[in-house]
Amino acid sequence: MDKNSKAFRVSRGMYIGEAAFEYLIALLVQGTFLARLTESLGFSDSLTGIISSFTTLGFLFQLLSILIRRRRVKRLVVGISIANQTLFTLLYVVPVTPLPAGAKAAAFIACLFTAYIIYYLANPKKLNWLMSLVEDGKRGRFTANKEIVSLLSGIIFTYAMGELSDYFKAKGELSTAFILTAVIMVVITVLHTLTMLFSVEPEMEEKSERRDLLGSMASLIRDRNVQKIVGIYVIWYLASSLSTHFYGTYMNGELKFSLAFASILSSAGSVLRILVSRPMGRYADKHSFAAAMRICFAAAAVCFACVAFATPSTGKVMFLL
Repeated sequence: MDKNSKAFRVSRGMYIGEAAFEYLIALLVQGTFLARLTESLGFSDSLTGIISSFTTLGFLFQLLSILIRRRRVKRLVVGISIANQTLFTLLYVVPVTPLPAGAKAAAFIACLFTAYIIYYLANPKKLNWLMSLVEDGKRGRFTANKEIVSLLSGIIFTYAMGELSDYFKAKGELSTAFILTAVIMVVITVLHTLTMLFSVEPEMEEKSERRDLLGSMASLIRDRNVQKIVGIYVIWYLASSLSTHFYGTYMNGELKFSLAFASILSSAGSVLRILVSRPMGRYADKHSFAAAMRICFAAAAVCFACVAFATPSTGKVMFLL
């Protein structure tokens, strides 16, 4: 496989677009945007935080992706991605339907959980496919470029969508904002699908020896390097669950931030990520992904701790910092 061929270069461009479109949809179903949806359904702040936390359970379904043993996964990934993003779009449709309050709440939670479950089921296969388009020694820099495009798109997009939602909320027409958001998500879903359809899929080499699933997992668990990585991610998600899942309700409720202002704060964080992405990508290519992750996890843990222990009186300062 010549990864310098035109087909591979175009596909890498498509991958950058795919990541950006997926990121835009993700932004609309988390944080303050999710909090505004749950607020319209009458959910309490604590329930919103719990629902956000439970979405991380979808990671467990990544284990099931091990059972998918296909040399070609493009069709499967495209189909599941469409289903996932359709369910995310329905989150904005449910609040404007003429269903009873209880039915709306149940439908909303079912759509949210199912969307994350099927997303995590296909995500490992999608990453293997699309990252196979990139040369090993250039993946850190490529990932940094991909993230920069996503972040720049997200800065503009979240501010625009925040302004749109705030405008219609001020007019007492929040349902109109939800409908327009759903339409925009449909358009993004179509664009996201096209980027995958126009990406080539190298045929994966089939291994001569096939190990049973339990044996493979047991071997991984005994690996000391895997144990260290698992430990780091456990600490990461503990810190994340104590803070990020409650950010949306905290900003909407106690701090009384508008969606537009919350988007500005998010944009400030994105700008910082843009500044460090390429240096960290080069560092990862030179020293290893693990070395770069140690630095990132340490910095993120400090930030999570600052916000998690902030009081309402100092919360605004913490968020601005």
